[in-house]
Parts: sequence; structure tokens; C-alpha cells
Amino acid sequence: MGDLLAASNDLEAFLTEWYGPPASAPAVIEGLAPPPLRHWYACAEAWRPRRLTHQNSVRPLDKLAAEDGVTVFYDENQGVCAWGYGPGEDPQVFRKDRRPGAAWHPMGETLGTFLRHVAVFEACLSGPTGTAARSLGSAPRQFVERCLAGLRPAPFVLWQWPSADSGLYIGDGALALSGPNVKGGDMRAESPDWYLFLAGKNEEALARFDAPGLQWDWDSRTGWM
Repeated sequence: MGDLLAASNDLEAFLTEWYGPPASAPAVIEGLAPPPLRHWYACAEAWRPRRLTHQNSVRPLDKLAAEDGVTVFYDENQGVCAWGYGPGEDPQVFRKDRRPGAAWHPMGETLGTFLRHVAVFEACLSGPTGTAARSLGSAPRQFVERCLAGLRPAPFVLWQWPSADSGLYIGDGALALSGPNVKGGDMRAESPDWYLFLAGKNEEALARFDAPGLQWDWDSRTGWM
């Protein structure tokens, strides 16, 4: 656990720990984007043909766009929301819903930290092996609690997407994403509706989360249920 958790504080270290070494050393990317984003582009090129994003997408340098003083660089895959950064070498990151009149809201992370957060988030949803329970109807509350108890919270703020208080967790060769499906959900409540995504570097890392009678909505080892 320690290696993966510690690696999450450095983009290249995490990518190497999770995906293996790059095909080539990251090279400096020139351009007007802040250094942390240019470093992301360098890593994305170095790890090709592996993609660093699958769920959402980081815009290429020539597609960055300014909106109300914020530069949009990361898009949700269905266009529900977008993320942008303000001015500076390591600027603050903001999020906005894609609905009329919506405003930009601070994420509480600088661009460098946010991109490391993105790397872990995207890896959790596209691991070599993975499982998903979209609600506690398929993964009992006690099981979710047991899974998360064996992991450590990732060193990032809680995102308000894909739901309120969505959190990432890191373990020995495993990642988890979990949060309430209903805003204001509470793990201590009698029957809240939480979701759980698990990713493993291999099937052995994932197998320790299995439980008798548990039915995943999706399991990379067997497909959709």
C-alpha cells in the first residue's frame, strides 16, 4: 500500500507504479499552458499507446478554451460538467456544471494536485481488472465499509462529482472510488445508497474484495451481470 499511496503524490511515480515504466522518458512540452499541464501532456506522450484518461478527457493544448477568466482543460464524458484553471504557474482549479447560468466553483486543489487526482481517478475506472457496484442493492453497506476499511484515503480533497463527497482510496495494488448516490448520504445511516468501483493491478489484488453471495453490477473477470 505504501508504495502506491506515496506514489500518488507524484504524477510520474504513480503512473509508473500503476501502469509500469513509460515507453520513453517524458520530454518537455512547449506552450503557454501552466507547467503542471504541460507535464501531463509529456507523460501522456511518454506512456503511449496507453491512455491516461478513459472516463473523462484532458483537452489537447490546441483545444484549451477561456471562459469567464477560466481556461477549460478537462471535460466530463457526457458534457455534464467541465473543469478549468485560473491564472498562475500552478493555478487553482474550478468546476462548472454545463447548464445555463452555472458559475465556476473552486475545487480546493491547484492544477498540479488536481492532475494527480485525475490520474488516480481515471486509473480506478480503467484498471487491468475491476468491479463495480452502482448501489447498495448489489453491494451491502457492510461490504462497502469492509472494503474501504482495508484501504487508505487518497491525499486529495473530496470531489463533488460524480456525486457529493466522492472519495478515492488506495490499497496494496488496488484503488477504490466510492460515494453516496444521493446527496447527503451517510455511511452511518441505516440504508444509504452508495456506489463502489474497485480496480486492481491484477486479479489477485482484486480477489481479496470478493465475498460469498456478492453480485457485482460489472466484473472485468465475468462481464456485466
